[in-house]
Amino acid sequence: MLRRVFKVNIKYFCGRAAVFLLTIAVVLALLFPPEACSGSLEYWEVYNFSEPVLRMHVKAHNLETEEEKLKNRVWREIHTGILKELEEPSGRADTVSQLKKRIPEIKNTARGVIESRGLDHPVKVEIKRKEFPLRSYQNRVYPPGKYLSLNVFIGEGKGKNWWCMIYPSFCTPPAETKNREDAADTPSSKNEPSSRKENSGQKDTGSWWERWRLIIKESWN
Repeated sequence: MLRRVFKVNIKYFCGRAAVFLLTIAVVLALLFPPEACSGSLEYWEVYNFSEPVLRMHVKAHNLETEEEKLKNRVWREIHTGILKELEEPSGRADTVSQLKKRIPEIKNTARGVIESRGLDHPVKVEIKRKEFPLRSYQNRVYPPGKYLSLNVFIGEGKGKNWWCMIYPSFCTPPAETKNREDAADTPSSKNEPSSRKENSGQKDTGSWWERWRLIIKESWN
């Protein structure tokens, strides 16, 4: 009887110890990913909300593949036909002023692309502050919050979101693409550890946690 109780206690202790050690291992792995220890992790900078920025967001009509391809053509036309033609701004306010004057042109550009595909989606273009989740652009981390942005909605605007930073970078680089027809949902560049394609299910876990650690660190300072 005593031996059986002893064996049960040993199994119970080993089980609890295994769970405890596994928990510690997971926490350490999240706090100190391999790339951080090897020194290969790129430097990430957390955005300060006092800095003036202007984003551009383009949302597809829905999640269908053809609608995503249409969205990609729309942002390319806006980027090459309008954003690159803006005069060198003196600041964000100047950029916003130039874009407000060209909202009809932006809408017509989007409509032209849509009609070339034989579709009749309406287009909504606005410049306003909107709530956005955690994102990264080049080597900067942008915490969740409200950002001033140029928003382009195609049709119902229920598809994936493509975005870039108009000011100060003029959407350069605009976005990394998997091929000529299918752009990544989130902008990236050669400075990022890897391409983040959130909506396609591919995630760079080490970089994701690194970004959150930076945000938490900044909030405590």
